Amino acid sequence: MLRRFLAAAFAVLALHIPAAPASAQVVGPVGAAILGAPDPYQGTVLAIDFAGVKTSGVPRYQLGATRYVSFTDVPGLSVSRPSTEYAEQLDGSLVSFASNIPAITNNGLAVWEARTNLLLQSNTFSTSWIAENASATANATTAPDATNTGWKLLENSSTATQHDYAQVVSKAASAITYTATIYAKAAERTWMNFQASDAVANGNRFFFNLSTCAADTISNIGAGFASPTFSASAKVNGWCRLSITFTSNTGTSVAIVPMLALDHSTTSYAGDGVSGAFIFGATLEQASFASPYNPTTSATATRAADSISISGLSVPTPYTLVAGVSLPVRLGGDFITSTPDLHNSQGIYYSGSVRSFVVVADVIVANPGAIVAPALGTPFGAAARFQTNDVNVAASRVLGSHVTSVTPLSMTTLGFGPNPNGGFSGGYPDGFIRRAVVYPRAFSDTELQGASQ
Repeated sequence: MLRRFLAAAFAVLALHIPAAPASAQVVGPVGAAILGAPDPYQGTVLAIDFAGVKTSGVPRYQLGATRYVSFTDVPGLSVSRPSTEYAEQLDGSLVSFASNIPAITNNGLAVWEARTNLLLQSNTFSTSWIAENASATANATTAPDATNTGWKLLENSSTATQHDYAQVVSKAASAITYTATIYAKAAERTWMNFQASDAVANGNRFFFNLSTCAADTISNIGAGFASPTFSASAKVNGWCRLSITFTSNTGTSVAIVPMLALDHSTTSYAGDGVSGAFIFGATLEQASFASPYNPTTSATATRAADSISISGLSVPTPYTLVAGVSLPVRLGGDFITSTPDLHNSQGIYYSGSVRSFVVVADVIVANPGAIVAPALGTPFGAAARFQTNDVNVAASRVLGSHVTSVTPLSMTTLGFGPNPNGGFSGGYPDGFIRRAVVYPRAFSDTELQGASQ
């Protein structure tokens, strides 16, 4: 009897649940709505939650009251990146995205500046690379992108010598800052010297412990290069991405060398002919920090910048912007920008001096003061209120100071990263936008702090 009663009751309730539009997606079980579970994005103008920050890991793509199956279904979306792009998952694995397809993983939406990989045959070490007492075996293990394209760098049996592969790149006769990266994984050899030099007698040796994925020691070759820094980050299935940054001398060449090592200083030794380590995906960029892996073949390759926005909005003041981000390599850049016209930007910008600003009509008008710098790759947030004579921002729950003599403009376009129409720009975030939300009202200071977690 009870079973028939419950069945009838749920049938009646089902009659009163409105059907979603054909292009929309109802996220979460219907039972949650019946039981009155709060919707974190109720009443928003726009709620784009790539990483499911507030929806239990389930992405949300919502414009007004309509939820869409995918980000690309959202009306007014523009995506421009005329090149492929790799983006990382939370576990460090790589996913490839075709041209003009937004690079969305469980980290969020990848938004990067344009970069050029100067190394040829970035993952074909038998071509364009010079072997020294070593060989390279193709398809030796599963790579970070889940393909069977990892290589094995093998030492030969030569004694008292180095075992490596090298590529030499021509450059201008001036001091230039470069960043080089390679994925490496321990096998019989658990140390690697990732070396940069002028291909003559000067440069740096960067030693990495592959077993612990740790940057260990830097030593000079000859006079050395200026300002050498290095880092290692653990990735999927034991892979480690090695990154080295340096400023070259005025020579006309730079050589990048993945070299086997016995420990944190020994690179010249008697090889046994069978030992080695795995490598994948080398890059050399004229930049001060690394960007995602950018594959090359017989020529250098440029990955275009991500230009992503949603237009056709009509949001008068007051309104509130909320952004969530994860920045894996540096702290800086525009998070989200609300564009009122071709000449003005409003939005949330994070500077290298560890502050979060509100930008109104291309003028920085508010910031919360110095906040504790989040660790690279650690998600954090910011929220900004745009109201006439009352603008403020909070970042990581730290509240800024009210700006009481400013007139924000209405919003017509939301940019993910820099303003797609120009105006003020703090540069690309060079990382992941985890969520971007627009509320059609002014948050209180307490609400700004809560939304900026």
